[in-house]
Amino acid sequence: QTKKKTLKGIQHRKMPMTEVVVGSALGFALQLYSNGVRRLPLSRHPWEHVLFSALGGYIGYKLALFEEKAKRELGPPKLPPMPKFSF
Repeated sequence: QTKKKTLKGIQHRKMPMTEVVVGSALGFALQLYSNGVRRLPLSRHPWEHVLFSALGGYIGYKLALFEEKAKRELGPPKLPPMPKFSF
């Protein structure tokens, strides 16, 4: 995992590839599903598959950045202490 420094001084991974690939696959599958439900040929408008794949990849990328930012800002979860029971 390589780090990159941004203009704001925040460090994050260069490219969260897993999230982008999963988002792209979901966008592509969504377009296939949409065409299938409407009983259209699955590859009716191929540019829509590209558009939905790109949109899904972008959403996956932004979601990964948001998750890293939230982890940095919030820190580890603070749980209340467990009550002690004696029998």
